[in-house]
Amino acid sequence: MSIRLNLKAAFAALLRSSDSADVEASKREPSSIVFLLRKPDFVNLEQLRTAGERAFWVPFSTGNSTDFCVFTKVFFTLMQIGPDVLSFMFCTTPYLDEKPSAFGRAMPLPVQRAAWKEHSAWMAVNYARGPADPDTQSAILSKLCIEMLGGNCTGAYVPGEQLFIPNDSSLLAALQQNASLLSYLNPPPYSSR
Repeated sequence: MSIRLNLKAAFAALLRSSDSADVEASKREPSSIVFLLRKPDFVNLEQLRTAGERAFWVPFSTGNSTDFCVFTKVFFTLMQIGPDVLSFMFCTTPYLDEKPSAFGRAMPLPVQRAAWKEHSAWMAVNYARGPADPDTQSAILSKLCIEMLGGNCTGAYVPGEQLFIPNDSSLLAALQQNASLLSYLNPPPYSSR
């Protein structure tokens, strides 16, 4: 538990800004989507770069060199999308590893319980920093996650909503619906489909 708190504090310090709006934003939990994975087969920088390009229709680089890039800094994998920064966490144990089976058994639907039981690792995509309001943050995350969704994923958990959606047609539909909000909200200054 203390390791997680130290990583969280390190990440907050890495992204801290003197701007008071950023300080207030850093006190809130980040918008996140957690992919539960059958096996710990994580995406690499090149896969994240191409997912970013497909999601936002702009060229991305690897390395912290442009407004559209994916890179590692200390222990963190980060993606810059114009003024927005996403972070990625990868873990080789079940999500909520203190009591993953108890949490999974508490799911209301059998398909949710089965999908939760299948995972052995997870990857979190977090909105780390930027000017976006919570709805836009969620839409940005959804837009990227659509391009990262694959057969290794058993489902997606949204911690802020306490919502778990198994990886069947309902997950892709939910991500697409949420991503479509990006064009209706204050759109960020990059291309959109």
